[in-house]
Amino acid sequence: MPKTKNNHYIPQFYSSKWKFNDTQVYCLQKENSNIFKPNPRNIFADRIWDNEVENMFAQIENNVWFPTINKILKDKTMDKLSETEFGNFYSFIVALKVRKKHIVAEAYETAESDLAKFDDELIRHGKATKEEIEELQKYNKPLSNYSFLSVFNPGGAIFGQFKRFTFGNKIIEEKDMQYGQFLTSNHPLLMLGEKGKVDLIMIALTPKLLIFGTRGPEIFKTVHNKPINIIIKEFNKEIYNDTESEYIISNKRFLLKQFL
Repeated sequence: MPKTKNNHYIPQFYSSKWKFNDTQVYCLQKENSNIFKPNPRNIFADRIWDNEVENMFAQIENNVWFPTINKILKDKTMDKLSETEFGNFYSFIVALKVRKKHIVAEAYETAESDLAKFDDELIRHGKATKEEIEELQKYNKPLSNYSFLSVFNPGGAIFGQFKRFTFGNKIIEEKDMQYGQFLTSNHPLLMLGEKGKVDLIMIALTPKLLIFGTRGPEIFKTVHNKPINIIIKEFNKEIYNDTESEYIISNKRFLLKQFL
């Protein structure tokens, strides 16, 4: 099955929140300090997975992520989410973290290696012949796709870590616009902490709404009580300085020019 032309590792419905008109965002390419105005469909994309996975992701985005994120934006709080909707949100932030070309490639390599070991075990213990295994291997690609997509199942084991976090949000009101707005990037999920332990998760869902999750009430209280001007400044600095961020996007050009 041929690959699609572009696989958006950052969903278009997310990056489109930063449009300054009907079709474009401002984008800063860090490597050459160039600011340009792409359509969200032309950024944060690469050839990563096949049509089967692309179609499954389209269903997840339309039926799971999009309605959950829109509910957060409508209510301007995480407090009204059901347990299922929290699972949907966790699935979305996992996608922003791991839908990168090298991570996807590693996931497929691991799945294919595990399948090969399983096939060898069947032959070694006389449970299948070499010919039967060769016939089964025709289905290895669909199995690898399933293995990769299972990572984004809200019922999966990976989501247990997020249940230990307390989530809140910060909103930029009109009176606070003098301090700027939240930026995002090709690596929009910040996972911060010391000694390899994540204590703080932050992600801007729009230029005006930031979601944060903390491990422990003291950190939550500290972030919740920080003035909005400090939050904006610190978050945008982290987004820009993140070693994995190559492109920074905004709905206002002057917010990017500060980094030139």
